[in-house]
Amino acid sequence: MLEDFLEANGLNAKIARGIKRNNLVRCVLFASPKEFFLLVFSAEKKIDRQKLCAVLKAEKVKPVHGQKVEEITGYEESFLPPVSIFGIKVIIDSEIMGKKPVHCLVAEDKTLEIFPQEIVSANEKALIAEL
Repeated sequence: MLEDFLEANGLNAKIARGIKRNNLVRCVLFASPKEFFLLVFSAEKKIDRQKLCAVLKAEKVKPVHGQKVEEITGYEESFLPPVSIFGIKVIIDSEIMGKKPVHCLVAEDKTLEIFPQEIVSANEKALIAEL
């Protein structure tokens, strides 16, 4: 599914064997009372929910876990990619925009190597924000 998306959209991203720890990003599904959204941020960072609420103009947000993540996205919670999840707004931490490229876990032994600008261009509902 992910490989098909990369090819169909002409992205330079690639799936690499092994875990690339440099520039590792996490993709976490969150929910506000009105919508779901995918947050893309450095794996070393802890998200400030108050700041996130301000960015989204929402009273509260919470992470989505377990089977619900797979029902909504089609991907396991631990291996959400920053692209190929349709109908979900993607919020990208501005901190990762200067990194070239970033890596995201997509399987136990694979990472997606992708430039942050490709994450933006591959998502209709992408928003870059300071988190």
